[in-house]
Amino acid sequence: MPTDAFQYQRAADLADAQKAIQQQPHNTNVLLTQPRVPAPYPTATGLQLDLRNLNLDYIRSKSGLIEIGASTTLQALADAPLLKRSQNGIVAVAALHCTHYGMRNLACAGGAAIAVDGPPDLQLAWLVLDAQIHWDNGDVSPIGTHPPTGASFPLRIFYSDMANSAALHAVRRTPRDEAIVAVAAALQTHDNKIAHVRIAIGGVANTPARCNTAEIELTGKALTTASIARAAAAAAATPGSRSDYRGSSAYRHAMASVLTQRALESLTPR
Repeated sequence: MPTDAFQYQRAADLADAQKAIQQQPHNTNVLLTQPRVPAPYPTATGLQLDLRNLNLDYIRSKSGLIEIGASTTLQALADAPLLKRSQNGIVAVAALHCTHYGMRNLACAGGAAIAVDGPPDLQLAWLVLDAQIHWDNGDVSPIGTHPPTGASFPLRIFYSDMANSAALHAVRRTPRDEAIVAVAAALQTHDNKIAHVRIAIGGVANTPARCNTAEIELTGKALTTASIARAAAAAAATPGSRSDYRGSSAYRHAMASVLTQRALESLTPR
């Protein structure tokens, strides 16, 4: 017989969810499944808080923004026509590569956005699109940062629907395996010069992060072989020393450079 029982509650609305957390602030698990199942699989204890009645399952374009509800499954992101045609489909592609089909129907956007250790693809895509998280207490924070003080769970992820050219490249053991190293890039050009650029790298450090030095090498310049080479060299020097059975730190830094070059070359006007 298990000694630790758990409680289940389906919140009626946002206020009800916040009240439940306030009553058990250190013993509540909000049910926003992440792309990777923790190992060993945790035993459910405390309060398991279900948010399905909060109507957080949506993908929509509103006032120049793309908004994604926190409960929206990764499979819904991968299938969404709006996401497939926006920013070269980078968010839909990233969602498809986050995990296998079964988990894509369980894991959700909110879980992927706040995952500390997991497949980097979706966080990378959102990083280069300057996506923000809207939390239950009304605060807003960028992807990849700690939750604001007083925030308990994300309500939605949103980002501009501007016409970015974007790309995601990764090295994997198999086409559907989790990325060993992945690089996302997004840019806008004006008068044949790069007016806005974002590059983010996953798999070198413990968490995905933007590569500001590579962005500096490109901003205000034409996207040429020389500028791409400088950005790739900056990516090779990105901070991080992650190393495991899938790849050494040196290999990961080298692949960060190669993938940055590939991503930028795929965005070069033909």
